[in-house]
Amino acid sequence: MNQNFPRTRRINELLKRELALLIQKNIQDPRIKLVTISYVDISPDLKQAKVYITSMEQDKARINSQLNALNKAGDFFKKNLYQRIDLRVVPNLKFLYDNSIERGNYLRSLIDEVVKENHHLP
Repeated sequence: MNQNFPRTRRINELLKRELALLIQKNIQDPRIKLVTISYVDISPDLKQAKVYITSMEQDKARINSQLNALNKAGDFFKKNLYQRIDLRVVPNLKFLYDNSIERGNYLRSLIDEVVKENHHLP
């Protein structure tokens, strides 16, 4: 994540907030309604932004469908962001799945397993 500069952090947070509002208020596609923007990572030149999402869906095919719908709506998001925020250039958006929740759950299960095994030791 490129957050070395305060301006980059502010733009990441601004994009995250505005995209969440657009999804909540302006999107009719029910697939997209089930996503949450977890974070945004804008490139140093401010021309590209990776938008990471989490989803209420558990099925990988449905998550991929959500990502496809979001990426296809990229021009819609870009146009609306241009109207809503004060940036000279609105970045191109690439929506990606944030698997940190699954990764965290997996690590927690490993830790729980080790604790359980150590609990049975004399």
